[in-house]
Amino acid sequence: MASVHVLARKALPVAVPIWLVVAVGGLLAAGLLVEVLPPSPPSRILLDRDASFYELRQRSNLPVLFRFLFALAVVPLLIAMAATSSSRRSLLVSIWLGGVVINCVVAFADYHGAGLGQALSGADYRTHVAGEADRQPGLTTHPLELSLQCVMALPVVLARLSAGTGRRAWLFALLPPLLLGILLSGSRAGLLGGALGSSLILLLQQRVRWALVAAGAFLAIFGAGAAEIEAPLLQGAERLTGGGTAAVSDERRRLGWDQALADISDRPLLGYGFQFVRSAHNVYLQLLQAGGPLALLAFSLFAAGVLRLAVRLGLTGERRAAQQALAQALGVATLVWLLTGIVQNSIFDRFLYVPAGLLLGLCLWAPGPRRLPGAVAADDDANGADQDLHVLAE
Repeated sequence: MASVHVLARKALPVAVPIWLVVAVGGLLAAGLLVEVLPPSPPSRILLDRDASFYELRQRSNLPVLFRFLFALAVVPLLIAMAATSSSRRSLLVSIWLGGVVINCVVAFADYHGAGLGQALSGADYRTHVAGEADRQPGLTTHPLELSLQCVMALPVVLARLSAGTGRRAWLFALLPPLLLGILLSGSRAGLLGGALGSSLILLLQQRVRWALVAAGAFLAIFGAGAAEIEAPLLQGAERLTGGGTAAVSDERRRLGWDQALADISDRPLLGYGFQFVRSAHNVYLQLLQAGGPLALLAFSLFAAGVLRLAVRLGLTGERRAAQQALAQALGVATLVWLLTGIVQNSIFDRFLYVPAGLLLGLCLWAPGPRRLPGAVAADDDANGADQDLHVLAE
């Protein structure tokens, strides 16, 4: 869709925000510095399973770095180029949400022994994690990624329901699979992130009663887990209170953190390369471990730029209620990912950057309170488009 649009316009319709350019430049510089000044191999204290990460088998850190940059910069820009009108934005959001629901359906089928996830993705999470046979990854490689997809999609569904955009029956139908996906993943971070994200977006939408209902639903799940009610779908809540395989997961995280801190201590300025950008089970330690302070600062600039854009589009200005609701939901989705990044390692998966792309598209093409000279009108929805270039520049 983006390529067709570019060919039709014969020009790149996206003004790349300066914070994105600087973030990409900082990460690229961090990776090149490691390549020019390579470290000696660190002594590893991680478990053997962590060596299954394909990036740890790379001699150069550049392939992993380029994959990271593709997800962080190219994917959002492609989405922004395609999101030229409300109908196209709605289509992109529906495709995104539909993909997450398909993932949940596969996880549910696998829970009943279908084996679709392994057959379609080639990955079998349960073969190398003892005691976690009931945790489902769907089409991803880890249950945590399934839960993160659901947690990031949940605020968008709730915001569209609250704002009255889209078909309500379709949106209501999306809620059970998303909640089921979180439960099937058995992820503690997923449960906490789901509770935070759903409550926060509903409060932003001034739906206090809905927020209380959402918070009450998650509290009921937590309470059932604390009461040690025997049910596989409550394993996330059970693990939240220290039951199940929580001790094993906590030990793996502790080893990852210890290794990251040891690597950071050995090379505090440059890091050990982006081969290790997923190994610490903490996004921020991973960045320091991979590329030093420069990598962490560059990623922080990107995160701050996306959140600032969400605030400017969702809480200020004179945009349509539907556009503000979408911007708020995308900001909440990004915020939940960044907060759960304290205990999880997802950083270069492309789905993480879908909200950033939709925010860029919303900023570039959505009608606003004023019209800039020479603004491109993609179609009748974008006539009078406020491209908000000052927001992007900031």
